[in-house]
Order: sequence, then C-alpha cells, then structure tokens
Amino acid sequence: MVELYEKMVQEAMMAQKADVETVKNKRGTPFHIKATKAYLDVVQKMEATAEQSESVINLHVNSVKAHYHILDSLTDTIRPEDDPFVEHYQTPVVLEILCDEDPEFEGSLSKFIEAIGKAEALIGKEVVRRYGGFYGPTCVVDFALMPGSTSNTINRIVKTVDIPLKHKQAILSAKSWGTNTSYGIGEVFCKDDVTMAIIEATTDVMDSTLKQALPDFKSEYEVLSLATGSSACAVEYILELDGFNAPTVVDLLTKRLHNYVQLYPTRGAAAELHNSDFMDMIYRGWGHLDQARKALNGSSGTLTPKVAGFKVDLEPVHQNEVIMNPQRYTYPACAITVRFSSLMRLADYPCLLTSEPVTATLMTNIIALHKESPASPARTCKNCAAASLVDFRHNHCQWKEAV
Repeated sequence: MVELYEKMVQEAMMAQKADVETVKNKRGTPFHIKATKAYLDVVQKMEATAEQSESVINLHVNSVKAHYHILDSLTDTIRPEDDPFVEHYQTPVVLEILCDEDPEFEGSLSKFIEAIGKAEALIGKEVVRRYGGFYGPTCVVDFALMPGSTSNTINRIVKTVDIPLKHKQAILSAKSWGTNTSYGIGEVFCKDDVTMAIIEATTDVMDSTLKQALPDFKSEYEVLSLATGSSACAVEYILELDGFNAPTVVDLLTKRLHNYVQLYPTRGAAAELHNSDFMDMIYRGWGHLDQARKALNGSSGTLTPKVAGFKVDLEPVHQNEVIMNPQRYTYPACAITVRFSSLMRLADYPCLLTSEPVTATLMTNIIALHKESPASPARTCKNCAAASLVDFRHNHCQWKEAV
C-alpha cells in the first residue's frame, strides 16, 4: 500500500503547488482564466490504481476539465465580485444530472421542493436567527450539519418527506458536496510578501510531514488526517510566533461577529464562513501544539506536535526568511504583529491553508477506494471552535441526525 500512499501524497501536493506557484507568479496582475490551466494540467495526471475505481477518479478529472474549458470558452476573466456565484451555480446542475439518470429521483426531488414550501415556519426561524447572529460565527455552506448551515436546515426538511432514504441522502449531498470545485480568483492580497510566505511555509510543512510519514501510514485516512492536521499546526504555530493563539483569536472573531451583525444587518449569509473555517483550523492546530508544549515542558529541544501519532515537521516555518524576519515589514523595533496581521487577511480566505486542493485530491483517492460507501452526508462532529470555546450552540447541531 506504500505505493498508493505515495501516489496520494504526490497528487495532492502537485495540486497544492500548482495553485501556490501560479498565485506567486501572477499575484497582483490581471486575472485570466488561462492562468488556472496549471491546476488542470496536474489534475489530468491523476490515475486510478488497481485498488481504485477509475470512474471516481475520472469524475473528478472530468469535472475540473469541464470547469476550465467551459469558463475559458465563455470569458477571458471573471470579476472578483462574481467569483462566488461561479461556485454556487453548480448544485442545480448536479441535481439535473441525477434527475436525468434516475426518473424516480426526479419524483423525489419534486416532493422535496413541495416540502420546502411547507417549511415556512422553520425557514423563517432560521432566517431570523442568521440575521440576528443567534448562532455566532457559522459556515452557511458547511459540509457538516452545523448550526446556521444550509445543510442543517435541509436535513430537517428532507426528514419529513416520504421518499427513499438514498434519495434523501443524495439531495443533502448535492447541496454540500455538489460544488465539485471552487475558485479563488485574483489573489491581489498575496502581493503582501508575508501573506504569500505563510501560504508557502504551510505548504512546505504539509509536504515535508507527509513525505516523512510515508513508510508508517497504515491507512488512507491517516494520509488525509495528517495533511489537514499538519497545515493546522503550521498556521497555529505562525500565529503563536506573534504571541497569539487559537482561543484568543476565536474569542476576538466571535465578539467581532456580534458587532458586525449590528453594523451590517443586510450582510450576505456567507460573510463569516471563511472566518469560521479559519477558527476551526487553528483550534485544531492549537490542540496538537498545546500537547506538544506541555510534553516539551522546560527542556530544550524542538517543538514537534503529533497528529494521529505522526510527527509534524515545523522546520519549514523556521527556514522561511520572510516569516522569520518580520522586522523587515514594519518599524523594525516594534515588529510584533506582522505575522498576525497577515493571518487576519488569510482568515477571510484560508483555502490554501486548510487546504482545499489537497483535501479534494485526497478525498477523491479515498472515495475511489471505497466507491460503495458514500462519504456524504457527513455524520460527524467537526468540533467547531466557536461552539467549543465561546458559543453554546451544540443543541442546535444536526450531526447525529443526518439522514
């Protein structure tokens, strides 16, 4: 299985580096669709092993290919303001394809649509709660069924509909997993060298950690856990270099959200979703780093957090000249908030830190190994940072009740 794990790591890191290198080379310049071909090129190299379903790999490859060629045929560029809509318009297409494939599903979908009309009280309550910031920071498009997410509400509605269970699961999955791929267009904020360096250092931590762990992996799930866990440790570690940590930032951003609600009652429902993702990431990293700091105690030595029993290599952070020299980016004698300020830029868009290219690639490989076992709906607690540290909202979650 080592060959399989090597393939997974190689494909995931190629996808990540294609994005990171493109952003670095073209940051601050006008965005052109053709700049995204670097990602398409590496995705097209993905292949199924003997143990994997070729149809699953092909679905991912063809999805990325279709996105690129369709967008490229329509336009040369996309305004940043239009970027989110490119992602959200995909769900109806997925549902249309499912209806074409299965006429019975089309009937179930019609019943679900009728049920939405009958759920006015539930939807109204959720709208008012989101409007008033009742749940605190939420992720409206979360894969998990956290409070305030569309998936949470859809799950409660679809449970009332008399249709086959697999159709209920398909409807819920089309919402949460039907977005195929997403976009981060026009990385103007990466013109800041510290912001760019954080993305690069986090990528290097992931790369080094995964490669060192290759001989010891026992399952494909460990690869995914270590990939996302190592990046979480890297970002939290950079945060701690400036004297901050996850509990501090979660408290700050949660309190800020309640003020933001009062200032901007007509804000979009997605406003704080990336803040939510960012907080969850650093909270996870903080847990691993906190254990490592306690274990190291007052002794000399290297701080080495562990994720699922695997060591995380934080040395790439120390080897990054930009990150380790914040005095070059402000008044030299007072350079104590440089890294934190760049992390706050990334709190609005942490997708190359969490990392989406890596997660999408590894999940595709894992699902290809277990084609008969649906990966969605996700019946799991995601250990939300805001709910764990500030807001009491666990009783509004639906993770146990997922259809």
